[in-house]
Amino acid sequence: MASEIFEKVKIGKWCERQRILHGKHELEPRRQKALRAIGFEFNSAVNEWDHFLQLLNDYREEYPNQWPNTKEVYNGLELGNWSLLQRRYYKQGTLTKRRIERLEEVGFIWDDAEAYWSPTIKLLHEFRKDNPDRWPGPTELYRGYVLHPWLKSVLKKKASLTKAQLKDFTDMDFPIDNYIHDTERVTWFSAYKDLQAYKKQTGSFPAPEEIFNGHHLGQWTQKQQRKLFVNALPLEYKKLITALGLKPLKPDAKSSYIHSPRFAREN
Repeated sequence: MASEIFEKVKIGKWCERQRILHGKHELEPRRQKALRAIGFEFNSAVNEWDHFLQLLNDYREEYPNQWPNTKEVYNGLELGNWSLLQRRYYKQGTLTKRRIERLEEVGFIWDDAEAYWSPTIKLLHEFRKDNPDRWPGPTELYRGYVLHPWLKSVLKKKASLTKAQLKDFTDMDFPIDNYIHDTERVTWFSAYKDLQAYKKQTGSFPAPEEIFNGHHLGQWTQKQQRKLFVNALPLEYKKLITALGLKPLKPDAKSSYIHSPRFAREN
């Protein structure tokens, strides 16, 4: 790899230089012959892919019960991101047949949720130990990960979970049936309180791109308006929102911000 150093020599940059010269047809034939004799790969993309595949093999030997998480760095390289890209290319149909075969030879798992199961469950256990009175919030960052999206994705398909996977949840008393509803309810009321505060301070509603208290309150408000228009809000939420004076908004219409007193003051 270009950044690799071996015995204080920048061997990665030297190799990359040989590839550049070869691509420009400026590498002497005797040097090409010498490099090919030791199995030198002139295609750096192929060489790097092979390097990551070997790295994945090493990772699996060290951690046979799990696959790398998306942000996992192993031996100084972003193996988690590389693995994520292989799954993405596979789904897009752009991963070559040979690479698919080589990945499947090491038992590579193509489904994201299944591949990340063991390390994510382990992380959830650690979260619970650190926070014994609650579960991860929708945007909460824990040790570099936001656990909620994975949990939401898995629980939406809970009917297909294996007995062992269900046991992973029940062993820690995880609220399988209520987690998504409860966390989304907490998130909604948090945003609603921000909207109340905003309305009290300004007498109006936020512009679509406006951020308030660190949240994209303008986008959230517009989303509630569109849900009002198609009658997709729960009755409890609908009563609270309309009590603030928020009006329904057609899916293709502009925000009610343009009809507000604040818009008139600022334009």
